Amino acid sequence: MLSAHFFKKVEKSHKKTLSSRFQNLVSKIYEKLGNNYRPLLRWALKHRKTMVAATTAVFLLSAYLFTVVGTGGTPHGERPEFNLQIQTASGSSLEQTDKIVRSIEKILNEQPEIGDIATVVGSTDGSSDVASINVKLKIRTKEARGYQDRLRPLVEDIPGAAITFQESVSMGGAAFASMQQLPIQINLKGTDLAGLTAASEDVKLALQNINGLVDVNSDLRPPKPEFQIRIDRDRASRLGTGTAQIASLMRSFVDGDIASRYREAEKLVDIRVRASEDVRFNLERLSRVYLPTMKGSSITLDQVASLQTVNGPTQIKRANRTRQIVIGANILRGRALNEITQKVNAALSAIPFPKGITYEFGGQVEQNQRMFASFFLALGLAVVFVYMVLASQFGSFVQPFVIMLALPLSIIGAVLGLLLANKLFDMVAFIGLIMLMGLVTKNSILLVDYTNTLRKRGLKRFEAIIEAGSTRLRPILMTTLAMILAMIPVAAGFGTSSSFRAGIGYTIIGGLISSTVLTLVVVPVVYSILDDIVLKLRRKKAEN
Repeated sequence: MLSAHFFKKVEKSHKKTLSSRFQNLVSKIYEKLGNNYRPLLRWALKHRKTMVAATTAVFLLSAYLFTVVGTGGTPHGERPEFNLQIQTASGSSLEQTDKIVRSIEKILNEQPEIGDIATVVGSTDGSSDVASINVKLKIRTKEARGYQDRLRPLVEDIPGAAITFQESVSMGGAAFASMQQLPIQINLKGTDLAGLTAASEDVKLALQNINGLVDVNSDLRPPKPEFQIRIDRDRASRLGTGTAQIASLMRSFVDGDIASRYREAEKLVDIRVRASEDVRFNLERLSRVYLPTMKGSSITLDQVASLQTVNGPTQIKRANRTRQIVIGANILRGRALNEITQKVNAALSAIPFPKGITYEFGGQVEQNQRMFASFFLALGLAVVFVYMVLASQFGSFVQPFVIMLALPLSIIGAVLGLLLANKLFDMVAFIGLIMLMGLVTKNSILLVDYTNTLRKRGLKRFEAIIEAGSTRLRPILMTTLAMILAMIPVAAGFGTSSSFRAGIGYTIIGGLISSTVLTLVVVPVVYSILDDIVLKLRRKKAEN
């Protein structure tokens, strides 16, 4: 509309300007393409079976290539920031954890690409054997690609520390609470904790042997030594005491009771009364603690209970009322999620799990399954809506199928575009595929609509198809080229988080090229075939 308003008709001038030279060049290109397109279209209409067979073969090839393209989940945003999650030996003090963290900080500070680091030792749930380091890079987003993979060998051999790289998350306790952010996550489930623990070690060993997996770790923490009191309930009842009295006494001795509070300026400090360390940490002395009974006498704890030192679990996690251990791992950049998942499946199937121990995938694998199911539903609805609109516009239930032939023809180019660019078929690429469903039909609409118009004017079908193709060639190429040029900056990766959007660019560019090239030849052929079928059905109906 703006072009019609601003551009005025000018008289042809023999003076050669830059604009006129460019216009002449473009006109010659279109003229040459048109001259070559007419004989090609004539040949295709005379060899319809050959064209249908060739198109079917190309589509089947693209379906095979679709299995070759690696799939991924949500692409990384390439923020120049990430976290290091550190797990030290179970039960390590804050001082011991801090000492290990400082050795890691020393290595990080020696790297010229690293700007700022922020460290939290311990977590909000009271764990003193964990830490988190937030790393911010000074380099640009493109240069930051794969930096975690380059940094990993420098810190992976730190004694006494298991280090996991993660995308930047909030600092503090939440950073240690879950392994949901890791691409590979195996959820082991069972009722026997000892069997689960042994199975988790087998799974960790199997994942460590898979090429492409790094930072293999589990949320199972090694057991810590603890005092265990086993009460003889019958004897305790006969002597006039019970589990509640014994538990209360032990809490007072070990944890202590708040007797009062001490005020210092605006702060209130608890005054806690408890047994001294030589009693709290001495099993023999604890067993001789006097315990008052309901009969008014006193007995020692070892008269009604046995005390021993055992290794107990630090935490027991459950999912759906079943004990669970989660094993997670990172995938090296550039590796396809589906390829790694197949290797993990093969490795897990070779492990003889004890009876009652099962596993399932979580993390990005589970998210991908749900996400792709939703996308396939959206893709199907897009196709249905396109058909409904075309059927209402053309007043036909048959011709929309001719127009929508561009949809599978666009998938061929989308797959080839991702393969040539070495990109994964991820969430963003799938969005690009859904967008293609609405973009590529415009070429078929231009051809079919003008063919119908010419036939109404009296031209025979063959000549109407040839004339419509040569007439509509220029607008088809112009609109397609405009969309391709608009997608080049997206595919080339300009701007922040460019790789996040690159997949949609390659998908649309490849799909537009293949659908345009094939539509110009295949759609007229299929139009003529379906028209013959409709005519035959009408003749049979008239004869009956």
